[in-house]
Amino acid sequence: MQPKIALVEIPENRGDPARDALNVCGDIKKASPGCKMILICPENDEESVSACIEAVKEGEINDYLFYDLSVDYLVSKLISLRPD
Repeated sequence: MQPKIALVEIPENRGDPARDALNVCGDIKKASPGCKMILICPENDEESVSACIEAVKEGEINDYLFYDLSVDYLVSKLISLRPD
């Protein structure tokens, strides 16, 4: 089975966690080209937020969400991205 949606977390740590997470997204997309990608981003990490915005603009990911999101919002986002 091929995944339809992948939810990848950007960890809160040193280094370049956003780029590492985007690399994971790229690997998933290579294995499952139709898979929609969502990153969960720490809202207080400006570099990660900027990386997510750029990744959406470049088509690397479909969307990003912040850690403090509600479960209802997460579910609605997943439903909006599911294939017909």
